Amino acid sequence: MNASEDGLLEPQTEIPSQFGHVQELPDSKSKPLDDRFSEWNLRFLHSFFSEASKGEEVFLRVDKEFLDQIGQDIGGDAGFLDAVRTGHIWANPGGSLAQRIRDLVEQRKGDANNRNYMDPGALDPTYLGLHAPAYLPYLAALIRNDAENPNSYYGGLQADLKLHHTFGPNEMDRVESAWADLQKWTERNAGRFGSFKLRRLGGYHRIGVPRSQSILKPQDIENLAQAFVQAQIRPGQELSEASLSRILDEARATKRIFTAGFQKALDIPDFEQPILAAISTAYSDWDGTLTDKNSSSHYSPTDLKDLKRVGVGISLVVVQDDPLEISPRWRLPALKDTGKFVLSHNELKWNGCFSGTEGTNCTSSAKQDAEFWRIAEQASENALQFNVQYLGIEESEPTTLQLLLRRHLLWVLVPAFDSVTGNLELREGDLPGSGQAFLLAPPHSFASLKSYLERVKPDHKLISAAGIPDNWLFVNLVACDSLTLEQRLLPDGEECAHPKPRSIRFVGGRSIRRGYSRMYLPYDLPMIELDAPEGTRITCSQDIIIHETFLPTYANTGEQAQLIPLRRFEIRLPSARSASYVLHATAKNGTQLGQAKLRVAGLGGDFVDMGRPFSLDNLGIPMTSDEGLSGVFLPVIEQSAFKVVGFDLKPVELGAIVKHDAVIIDVRKKFLDSLAQSGSFDYGVARNQLQRLIRTSDAFGDPALILLDLCRRGHLEISRTHKGHIARIHSVKPTFYSLPSTSHGPQIWGVAGTLRISHWENIARAEKAWSTHSLITNAVEFESWRLLIINEFEAKKTLDQIGFQLTQTPCISIANWAGSLKAFTNVTLHNTMESIGSARDSAMRFHAGQGRFTANPCGNTSELWKVQDLDTGMDNLYVLADQGRYAFVRDSRWGVWLALDAFAKWVSIRTGLEDLHPIPITYERNNGTVWLPARLGLPSVLERALVLCAGYAPEVLTLQKQETNGPGNRISLSYTVDGPTVFFANRFYNDMAEGKWLAYRHVPEVVANLIATKLGAVLDIF
Repeated sequence: MNASEDGLLEPQTEIPSQFGHVQELPDSKSKPLDDRFSEWNLRFLHSFFSEASKGEEVFLRVDKEFLDQIGQDIGGDAGFLDAVRTGHIWANPGGSLAQRIRDLVEQRKGDANNRNYMDPGALDPTYLGLHAPAYLPYLAALIRNDAENPNSYYGGLQADLKLHHTFGPNEMDRVESAWADLQKWTERNAGRFGSFKLRRLGGYHRIGVPRSQSILKPQDIENLAQAFVQAQIRPGQELSEASLSRILDEARATKRIFTAGFQKALDIPDFEQPILAAISTAYSDWDGTLTDKNSSSHYSPTDLKDLKRVGVGISLVVVQDDPLEISPRWRLPALKDTGKFVLSHNELKWNGCFSGTEGTNCTSSAKQDAEFWRIAEQASENALQFNVQYLGIEESEPTTLQLLLRRHLLWVLVPAFDSVTGNLELREGDLPGSGQAFLLAPPHSFASLKSYLERVKPDHKLISAAGIPDNWLFVNLVACDSLTLEQRLLPDGEECAHPKPRSIRFVGGRSIRRGYSRMYLPYDLPMIELDAPEGTRITCSQDIIIHETFLPTYANTGEQAQLIPLRRFEIRLPSARSASYVLHATAKNGTQLGQAKLRVAGLGGDFVDMGRPFSLDNLGIPMTSDEGLSGVFLPVIEQSAFKVVGFDLKPVELGAIVKHDAVIIDVRKKFLDSLAQSGSFDYGVARNQLQRLIRTSDAFGDPALILLDLCRRGHLEISRTHKGHIARIHSVKPTFYSLPSTSHGPQIWGVAGTLRISHWENIARAEKAWSTHSLITNAVEFESWRLLIINEFEAKKTLDQIGFQLTQTPCISIANWAGSLKAFTNVTLHNTMESIGSARDSAMRFHAGQGRFTANPCGNTSELWKVQDLDTGMDNLYVLADQGRYAFVRDSRWGVWLALDAFAKWVSIRTGLEDLHPIPITYERNNGTVWLPARLGLPSVLERALVLCAGYAPEVLTLQKQETNGPGNRISLSYTVDGPTVFFANRFYNDMAEGKWLAYRHVPEVVANLIATKLGAVLDIF
């Protein structure tokens, strides 16, 4: 039978909500406001006065760097100044700065009526009915000015804000009511969003208030750990006044490690109270470790913005535990969370791959083990420089960074389990407060470590391990919880003993710094590492779920040291709202061992939280409704005016028949099963789960790429932040969909949606209803199932039983419904910026002729830039740049095609090659193959339409140019230089021809033409 005809297999027209049982959450805006002053005000509220600051004093630390971070997509520091100059849209045009601030104070309190007043609660329901302040950008400008113009405060303010009215000491007196009002607002909300206190630096009667807000820089906050240790303060405790005084005394004694500004502040008695308040806030984040910026175990992604502060470490991977044999590796911080790299020192090179946010090891290089130990021994005398070349993906040229291997008199190593590789390893880290640790001394430090062991007599074992040179000393500290203060003073060149760390520590995750506090992004939370005696449990009063992760056990046989990593826990939150959670470590006997506070930053923009309706609009932007694209299903079918003529495939082209007793349950099926049960996952949870499945299944794959592949096949949907970062993974309803092609008559059907394992088994078992075929085009690809209906009655009965929905030829309906390049351009360039802040300095520009990002600009046409996310440090953002105007792009592929279009137009005009614009897209008519360089890719919605033509992902082929051109001056491409031609590409792709190509198979010409039209291109048919 042909199931494409009207009959029993009619497509459904409605999707029942999968999340009806979950409480509805309020909506928030999805893109920056046209009123940039109000947008900045909202960002200051989110940064400083969110529920993540509950119960804490808030400091408005504002400088150019901070403004570039939180407002990177709205102009950064330059955009901020412009917004303050313009002011709020309902402001009196002739009003002075002081009068504008006072007006907003009165309007917030309701003492002055203005029907145009924009209450922040109308923009974010978090503040609904709370009369949140709308004047924060003005106060931020006063604080920023102190950082930028410390020696000419009023003159600098006049110049930066281009004030037409005088602003001096008298005006500063007039605006003091705003600081007092801010304090009253936080008090009225009982510290729900933190507490602001009107503090004044003595001696600075008027500018003392803004000056009190930014005494410490981020590096000062990190370096305060040294003062905590010197003052013998343990983490996770309540600070007494005496403890604060000791910390302040130690900070003054070691002030050389702080910035010049903080050094001066420490010597001024009138600064003491604000400094003590800032110290209290910084202490609440301290995990008890000394921040060593040249060890690979200490950074958050925020630290990676200053690569001079990060470096190379070591890790000893356990090959076997009895007798102990190790393989030495260099360890790098998480500069990126995915992508390959090459680490080099002089002429030596080591390969590796970034994965996740905890750092990574280089791969094994047994031939270079002797060189590894030689370099490590050199590091006992001097710091050494390394280069790391990030290869990333094919769309970009490699980038090179410099890292440092600091001087090491002694290496402290702790057992750790690598969740990506499954290896047990001894990883460079801090001396723990419990469990075991290992000390590794190079030949120059052999005697000093031996002397330490004989002098202070810690409980230890001398370890012999294959893979470590004989002239190195390797020692196991058996029980770190029993070490005295004297025993924690290691012979490593440090002046003070290693502090006993906090019992609860946060490891990995994506974090940002707001004020003096570190906050984690809700879509990529850290792991909890518990450094406490056996039997300790973690409790939290709030609605937070903590799962202990499984770690393999390693037997203790003979005299060999048992290797036991610290316990770890995964965090799951009820929502992505800003919040703070206090976690407690409680010993088996009920003793409180310590606590830690997890601060979670809220997310706005296009992110769709759990429990909300979810779909994509026609440009691929997530939205909180079910009116758009979900998997392969559109609630409203876009009818095409063209008849779709597919291909008649041979049975062999459908793949092997799947037997019901031979269904392979691979990594992707297991993940989809888990997602179907949960409804949605945070990105970090999804990535970590895929890593575990890949490891335990002895499989291969990159979690991020697997998620993107499952998305383009219609098995799940991805929610992104307003910056375009993957934030949440959503399940979609299981669906049967028809392909435009047939096989000897009957139409072919595909399978999409988030399937349970039982779904796959039931489909394969229904042999009376259909024949199931499996096609794998690549060893690491997900197998694609396609069906041929055998018995319509049995098919309907089975579909009713397993609860699938049906939809007809979604490839054509999605292609017809999808947005166009013109629509994308209109939306994206609706509200541009004049600056992107300091991110411009390291921008890579898309070279449209080569199809990849390079360090050099392409010309004067519209350019697509790839820049660093200044907030997280490890992510990228995409920006359209055109004659000094900038606009952020959430789906980089739309930006790529816009840049290609501008380039093709420029080339066609200047070279006379009119046939290069519109852009020609190669289409092979006899088999329906659309050919594209992999480095270009397609916008997500358009690619899904192409994938659903064949029911499987595009084939990826690595091709080379032949020396002779093909017919019509085409480029002849083959697997080898002298091999048979695979296909002939248009000469437009000459400089990007060699490399990987995508082959989208069995695409009807009408669909291919629709896709080309949406991109402002044309089909180049051969």
